[in-house]
Amino acid sequence: ALVKLHERVEARDAEKEFARAFVALQAEMPRVEATKVVPNDDGTVRYRYAPYEEIMAQVRPLLEKHGFTVTFSTEFDEKRLVKICTLCHSSGHSKSNRFAVRIGSGPPAASESQADGAASTYAKRFALCYALNIVIEKDSDARAEGGSITQEQVDELSRRVAETNSNRET
Repeated sequence: ALVKLHERVEARDAEKEFARAFVALQAEMPRVEATKVVPNDDGTVRYRYAPYEEIMAQVRPLLEKHGFTVTFSTEFDEKRLVKICTLCHSSGHSKSNRFAVRIGSGPPAASESQADGAASTYAKRFALCYALNIVIEKDSDARAEGGSITQEQVDELSRRVAETNSNRET
């Protein structure tokens, strides 16, 4: 009975130490930006994302500083691949986060193995981000979201703003 009590106390202390270290880690967590460009067929930017390697390059020093490491395991559930990211602390406490993806055809002209690899990397990246509460910063440049607006659209928007402002004054 004393051994079980001692184990419970140790586990609770490890959990508290994990929580303190995680709070300190979060205070230093960098902004991770989506830098990798995925082009459309015409060469324009389809979207941007942050590759796993770039995320880890930014967070690994902080993980080590606060006594953390991450490990990954994989499960398959019918047509889904599940990555489990386990955040381990030097105190002995750990916490796992799962992220599932559908196994699809992958990028254009990808083999089945390449499609599996793409799904695995995608799930790994998201499991890590969810485990560490990382928000990937998207490109905030509105010019990347389409072309310029016409003068007619400018005039219409200006009219709506003026109308809204005059409604607030009454």
